[in-house]
Amino acid sequence: MGQNAVWGNNKKGRAGLQGTLLLLTLGLASCGGQGSLPPAPEAPAGAAVGTVVEPQQLGQGDNTLSVEPFVSVSNAWGPVERDRSNGEQGAGDGRTLTLNGQTFGRGFGTHAGSSMAFDLGGRCSTFTASVGVDDEVGDRGSVLFQVYADGVKLYDSGKMTGKSATRTLSVSVAGKRELRLVVTDAGDGNQFDHADWVQPTLRGCTAPTTVAAPAPSVSSVTVSPSALALTTGAAGKLTATVVTGGGASSAVTWSSSTPGVATVAADGTVTGVTAGTATIRATSTADASKFGTATVTVSAPAPAPTPGAVVYGGKLVVTRGGTYSGNWESTDTTPAVSIQTSEPVTIENANIRGRGPLIHGYGANLTVRNVRGTSLTPNILGRAAEMAIKIGDARNLRVEGSTFTGGGIYVHNFIGDPAAGQGIRILKNNFVNIDGRKSDGAGGYSGSVIRQMVQFNGVTRIPTAEIAWNQNINEAGRSAGEDLINMYASSGTPDKPILIHDNYLQGSYPANPTEGAHSGGGILLGDGVTGNPETNGYQHAYGNTVISTTNYGMAIIGGWGNRIENNRVISSGRTPDGTRIAAQNVGLYVWDMYGSGAAFGGHVMQNNTSGWTKVSATGTTSQNNWWFPNGSTNGSLTANNAGLGTQTLDSEQAEFVRWQSKLSAAGIVVGAR
Repeated sequence: MGQNAVWGNNKKGRAGLQGTLLLLTLGLASCGGQGSLPPAPEAPAGAAVGTVVEPQQLGQGDNTLSVEPFVSVSNAWGPVERDRSNGEQGAGDGRTLTLNGQTFGRGFGTHAGSSMAFDLGGRCSTFTASVGVDDEVGDRGSVLFQVYADGVKLYDSGKMTGKSATRTLSVSVAGKRELRLVVTDAGDGNQFDHADWVQPTLRGCTAPTTVAAPAPSVSSVTVSPSALALTTGAAGKLTATVVTGGGASSAVTWSSSTPGVATVAADGTVTGVTAGTATIRATSTADASKFGTATVTVSAPAPAPTPGAVVYGGKLVVTRGGTYSGNWESTDTTPAVSIQTSEPVTIENANIRGRGPLIHGYGANLTVRNVRGTSLTPNILGRAAEMAIKIGDARNLRVEGSTFTGGGIYVHNFIGDPAAGQGIRILKNNFVNIDGRKSDGAGGYSGSVIRQMVQFNGVTRIPTAEIAWNQNINEAGRSAGEDLINMYASSGTPDKPILIHDNYLQGSYPANPTEGAHSGGGILLGDGVTGNPETNGYQHAYGNTVISTTNYGMAIIGGWGNRIENNRVISSGRTPDGTRIAAQNVGLYVWDMYGSGAAFGGHVMQNNTSGWTKVSATGTTSQNNWWFPNGSTNGSLTANNAGLGTQTLDSEQAEFVRWQSKLSAAGIVVGAR
């Protein structure tokens, strides 16, 4: 990927989102041509939507697939029918499966787009079936039948209509674990797309084998990294890898040989206390004789530069690992600090300002701590202040206890080793006035570009990402932020999602706060389209406070397995000086904005508090606390969200007081000291 593609935002425009959310007319094609919204996908008989069905116990020999339960299922019109045609929206309302005048007793009646998944357990050799458009729609309808095994397409029928002859398929599924049967429209809409899989059969299946479970055991415990250097008051993360057998627990307890030098928390986070050396030990809870250790060296930090007495030098180019402190500046649009090594680099106790990126690098292993950064408008026509930190192919990035004015953090791709503790962690920072206003070249502004506090782009399958305890306050008329935190085509893992928690975000305004359109908001999960849940999803936002971010507070618009829980989104519909926010829209939403279909689902939006007040041009108020058009799609859940009444500027101020109390109770200070 070229540099322009790497640093491009890669986000589809959502400037019309406000009107779309409120005025969207759903004209989805149904069998009778109605313009109604299809129901949420049906779960297997006897199971609630969102539950996981136990895989079928296939017998030895040949097995009729239509009597086996689904692992997952979705259908665009009513439920998938077993041994009947699709019919209408009710369960069991189909007819006898009929293709070109021939009737069948076994099979599935579906409607494009549909998807059915089955667990084969690697025990069958061949899948056979016949396919076609059911006679109940005459010569209408046009579909594609596709067969996937373990994510690889094995069969594509090509376009079939009600006039097409029945087609028979036979594909090898030897050694495959998952079989997925998919029906899509043929690119011309899905009216009358009643698609039948008849006589679907798994052939040559073997009987399940029973293997005696080994006795629980622990082979080893290792701690990485094995050595950690900290300054007093700074924190680092250790990871324990436990090799077990027989279902033994992989849990460990952490301890420090010298807590007066370094303490360790239950999650392996080590905090430097005083200068010295300590041994940190991780002991298996299943076998106390198995443990691993790491050596932690704590030193006093270099003195921070005195604010107000900053004398800037030139640019800094880092070609070797180490710790760097100082004052650097770029007077053109190139980076003030360039990281040109993959060795561990720490930038701390520094002042940085510039008209391009403040810190920039590829493949960096970078820690930024106690830094004051100022992103300046370049005063070049059409150019805006740049991001404070821009990292491509990040090996490791930790940004903590720093203050950034004008710019945020942009990360494209992650190539680090999570097992070695590498990841992306953005903690306890203070961001002020994220500024996407474009210069008019004459000391003023004209228009804006997309800017975020934090943007992940293509950061996929990362189990060690955390954005927490940050503060971002943006002033109307002095900033132009879009989504303050945006997860674009990025993902954690099912058991270790990207964590976005305990942040305070206030204000996301267009360059002119009185404009009637603004696509930005607070926290956006699942942005972008990848077609693979493993590369867009598993993001968890909780404990955040979002204030007056215009178009929305928090939202899920794509991907799989995203969660928004226990957050507060509050807005009075006015800027702090009382000006009406014309683009004010909605507090929370769950919407498959990109039309991802079967690739959208498994989301949770629950236990949040939303008070989102809109002010009309005449001064009357109304509430738009949430909008969940896809709140139950493919096993998604919306529950126990609390809606508040009219909010005021005093309500917003009370949330900031609440945030200050929360910081005090947690003993956390945000920003550079």
